[in-house]
Amino acid sequence: ITWKQYFSKTAGSVNHTNTATASGTSAYGSTAIITDNASYRIIKPKVMIQPALTEINLTATKTVTLVLNEAPLGLSGYNLTITPTNPQVTQVLSVTYPAWAASQHANSTLPGDTFWMKATDGGNLVKPGATNVLLATLTVRGDVSGTTVFNIRADRVDDDFGNPLSPTTVPGTIRVVPGVAILPGYTNVPTDPDHDGIYED
Repeated sequence: ITWKQYFSKTAGSVNHTNTATASGTSAYGSTAIITDNASYRIIKPKVMIQPALTEINLTATKTVTLVLNEAPLGLSGYNLTITPTNPQVTQVLSVTYPAWAASQHANSTLPGDTFWMKATDGGNLVKPGATNVLLATLTVRGDVSGTTVFNIRADRVDDDFGNPLSPTTVPGTIRVVPGVAILPGYTNVPTDPDHDGIYED
């Protein structure tokens, strides 16, 4: 594996420091190397919860997703732990895995609060250069009015060559609000799309 493989080429000229490290060492997040007057941006993989803010009516459910923003050398698998800051506010009811992990995945017992989950890309379906890789979909229920933050701990995330991606993690916020009754003559619960406290639609 050459150093160039760890970086994505970008247009233009960037004055990065030209540093060298032992061949084969993971370069994710390291100083970019300039070769033949071409610039390479630093790869900084991130595991994030999307959307960043989710609002759930009390006792209702919604789904949020875990996404890896980029996999420059593919993805062999992951092991993640999700920990809510206020575990009484929500419960994760279930985890759904994407097709690439359909046959090789596991998680701790659900429903629950803090839990671990892992998956392996046994079929080599997540190719080098993949972006916005779906890792899992969580079904979340609102149990108590309030706000909680789902923090992510990346216990292990490896590329196709067994190198650790060491991604940064971006938490997601879940806000549980009191339920609103369905008005006579309507079938849908009114919502507050502009978050001004007035249920107007």
